[in-house]
Parts: sequence; C-alpha cells; structure tokens
Amino acid sequence: MVTIFTNIFNNQSHGASTITQQYIKNVYLSSNKNLARKIVEAILSVSLEKNATKEEILTAYCSTIYLGNNQYGIKNAAKYYFNKELFELSVNEMVLLCTILKAPSIYNPITNPTTTNQKKDELLTHLYNNNIISKKDYQESHLIDIYANSNHYLSSNLKYFLDLLKQELNNLNYNFSMKETIKIYTYYNKSLDLIELNEPNGDYSMLIANKEGYLEYIIGGNNYYTSSYNIAYQGKRDIGSTIKPLLYYEALKCGISENKSYISKPYTLIYKDECYTFNNYANIYPTKAINMQYALATSDNIYAIKTHLSLGMNTLVNHLKLYDIDAYALPSLALGSVSMSLKQLVQIYQTLQNNGLYKEIKIIKQITTKKQTIKTTLINKKILDSKYTTKISTMMEGMFDLNIASNVTGASIAQYLPCKVSGKSGLTNYDSYMIGFNDEYIIGCWSGYIDNTLLNDSNLKSFPKKMFLEYLKALC
Repeated sequence: MVTIFTNIFNNQSHGASTITQQYIKNVYLSSNKNLARKIVEAILSVSLEKNATKEEILTAYCSTIYLGNNQYGIKNAAKYYFNKELFELSVNEMVLLCTILKAPSIYNPITNPTTTNQKKDELLTHLYNNNIISKKDYQESHLIDIYANSNHYLSSNLKYFLDLLKQELNNLNYNFSMKETIKIYTYYNKSLDLIELNEPNGDYSMLIANKEGYLEYIIGGNNYYTSSYNIAYQGKRDIGSTIKPLLYYEALKCGISENKSYISKPYTLIYKDECYTFNNYANIYPTKAINMQYALATSDNIYAIKTHLSLGMNTLVNHLKLYDIDAYALPSLALGSVSMSLKQLVQIYQTLQNNGLYKEIKIIKQITTKKQTIKTTLINKKILDSKYTTKISTMMEGMFDLNIASNVTGASIAQYLPCKVSGKSGLTNYDSYMIGFNDEYIIGCWSGYIDNTLLNDSNLKSFPKKMFLEYLKALC
C-alpha cells in the first residue's frame, strides 16, 4: 500500500509542498497560510528529514492523512470502507483510497460513488501509463466500480453523537499515552436506532437527554453521510412560542397570579412610532377571558404580549441572560424573536424539569484506563425558584388536555401519549418545535429548512410532534 502511495506521489505533476511538509502541517501545525507558519514548517521538515528515512516519513504520513468520513490514516480507512486489513486490499481498492485523498468531500464513496469511481479509473489509467501497475492489475481493476461495505458503517445518528464525544474528549485536556487503552462510557441509547421515521421534505433534528444531564440520543440532521453539520448543536434559530413558559415563570415570580385573565383578540400597539398588530395562529380567539394555563395550553399570543408588556420588556431579556443568551427588549420577544440552538433550548427546559437546577448537557459519563477512572463533572447551577418551576411544569401538561380547549397545541398527539408529560410547541415562519419532558427524559425536536426557506409544508410543520411521540413511546 505504501509503495503505491510512494509511486503516486513521486509521479504527481503538481503540488506545492513535499510529503514531509504536509506531514508536519497535519500533525504539528495549523492550516493557516502565513509566512510564520511556513517558516516553522520548513525548519521542522529539515529536522525531521535529518532524523528519519523517507520511507519512515511516508509511513507516518499515511497514518495521519484524512480520507473522508472522519477517517484518518489508510489503515483506519481500509477497515472503515472495506472492512479489511491493509494487506487484504486489492489494487482497485488501494487506488480508490488514493482517489479519496485528493478531495475527500468530493470523492466520497458513500455519497458520491459514481464520481469517485470515475476518478478512480482516471488514476488507474495514469498509473498504468506510467508503468506503476501491471497490465493485469489494470485490466482487473479498470471500469470495475467499488461500492463501500454499507453494513460496516455506523448509523448516521451515532456518527453525530461520536463527533460530539470526540469534541468533548478534546476539551477535557487529559494527557493519555498513545499506547494505553482507554474506555469511554456514555448513555447512548442504541435501541433508539431502530425507530424509523417517515421523513418529511425538509430538514429536522432532535436530541434526548436524561434527567442527570447526559445526552442519550441525537439526530443532528437528516443524514450524517450527506452532511455532518449538526443542526441541533450548531444551528441558531428563532425559538417561537417555546419562550412562553419562561415568560410565565417571570410573571409568577413577579406576583402575577396564574388566574390573571385577559381578553384575547387582535392587539395593536405603537412602538417607536410604528404600529404593530399581533394575532393568534390561524386567527383563532376564545370567546371569553382566559387565564395563564389556557394561554399556555393554546399558545395564545395576545396573552403573552400583554403579560410581557406588563412585566416590562427587560424582564424577559434578563431572564435569558441567566443562560447566557442575549436578546433585544422588543414586544415580539414574547413570541420568541431570539435565536439559539436546539441544544441551548433543551438545556433551558431542563431547568424547568429539574426544579430550577441548570445543567449543561454532557456526553461522557466516565473514562477508565488501567491506572485510573476519571468521572466527568456536570455543571449544576440553581438559577430558578422551584416553587414557580413546579407550577409552570404542571401548566405545561395542559397542551395535551382537551378539557381545557379543543385547540390545545398538542391535540393531534394527546390521545397517543404513553405517559404524562409536560410540553410546549413553537412555530415561526421558518421553524417548528416540540419540546417535552417527564421525570426521566427530555426530548427536543425541530424541523424547517437550513437555508431559511419559508415553512409552508404542513407535514414538515407537524413533524416535530410526530417525532416527539415516536421517541416518547420508546422511552416510556
């Protein structure tokens, strides 16, 4: 395998740096293109070439190169793509790995098998024309497509989880020996991989954490092998009506009774010389004065706006600062005009679940080696009053209670719930949410379009509730 790599690199017609320099850059330096980095790279390269043979340098390089799908080194790539050891690879498979090396995001045998195989055949022709491979090897390999061993791949959702695990492990800054075996323990719930969803025409994400604050499952996006971008952790979106439990927590804390009533009808106000009119979703209004529980269960916008203004708009701004979320003091803040990731939003809801105790979601439970056991520590901060979080959590059960109103926001799934749960949905022009919790778990779901296309598809709008229900059934 190394011989084929050697011949390819020795016969390449272009390339701005030597294998030694590339190895130094990959292992010891950043990819920043500046003069200082290039000088350090040159010095280290000269030093390395004085102390190691070309064969040793190339072998080390082949052990560190990136070959797509989070695979570093040709040995790992061989195992990942073909479930083979290096010595078991055919010439055709070796050349496919060389093809991936040129542009891992483009020549990906999982997402772009046709393009990858076409490029692989071009490389085979080049190798044959330059007498690097025999006529027999060329004839046995050329125009014979290779398809990756799909049974060997990890599930898409586990891949998102492992990315987070690696990131958290790096952040722990433990110095492990390269030769020692470490075992990492998590709460990943593999049984949830068996759930099959009728995927909508759009994007979606979900995460599940246990009450202790550890991540048990994640859907970072539709398909990791198409895009490893983790919407649940990296996507920042307006949160819509999921902000309302936080608003009503502040109302209770400030002495406003849950029995406080308002008439719900289109509401107009003047703000900074501009006229704004607020409406309920689908222009549905009750024919009576409503209290806080009714407003929360039906996600009444008018009640939320009036409560927000009565508290003073900075009250909700200051509440969000408890979670290090910055927001503007606007009337629309009561309807969720603030952006955050689904992970951040679920962490906030965990504070309601845990009677005011804020926990940052973690991946790793503990790490063991032959010499030690390292238990991770969770960040726990008491930031809310349990007297009011208990009331809010109880009122949040109302979104599934048809005795409150026929248009409670959880009506479509209420009769199918396997256990009692507190929840809140949210909807903007671009995003749909469903978040809920019981004594053991919290589930947060989102759907929409990553590119911020307007959310007009009714199936995509309702998908978070359907997803929430399926995973809740598996957990209860």
